[in-house]
Amino acid sequence: MQTFLRTRQIPGLPQRRYAFTLVEVMVALAIFGMAVVVLGAAYVNVLNSYESIRKDQMADEEVAFVVSRILAHQVREDFESGGTIETLHAGRFQWSAHLERTEVADLFEAEIRLTLPAAEVGERRRERVKTVFLYRPGWEEPVERDRLRLETRERLEQARQSRELNGR
Repeated sequence: MQTFLRTRQIPGLPQRRYAFTLVEVMVALAIFGMAVVVLGAAYVNVLNSYESIRKDQMADEEVAFVVSRILAHQVREDFESGGTIETLHAGRFQWSAHLERTEVADLFEAEIRLTLPAAEVGERRRERVKTVFLYRPGWEEPVERDRLRLETRERLEQARQSRELNGR
């Protein structure tokens, strides 16, 4: 009968068989078990990260959709009064807007404050703030528009004169 265990012949000693001892097998299994636990935990972390990224991307898409709907308002009073917008996935967004005049006629700086609905039960409502510039010719009062245009002409004329003096 042929065995598959390694044997070693040493002259003067009886033949001895070499194999793994029970302790060696147990140590190998313990090391393998620890490796499986570490790799399993890493895999779960990767899956959680993918899920978190997917949720963030979906929330960003919903916010972009809501902002585009808000920017479509053509009446200044409707824009400044705020409101709610229903979305397909995230639910109902509440929003408010604050307008500031700029130095350019008919150009406004708008701060849009969005309150996102809670994604899961027990989660707090999150808030995002977007700042955009809006060109709305009908929103400026005619007297204020004329004043801003005059100031812009004066600034441009001063800059042109300054450049001509420095260029010579």
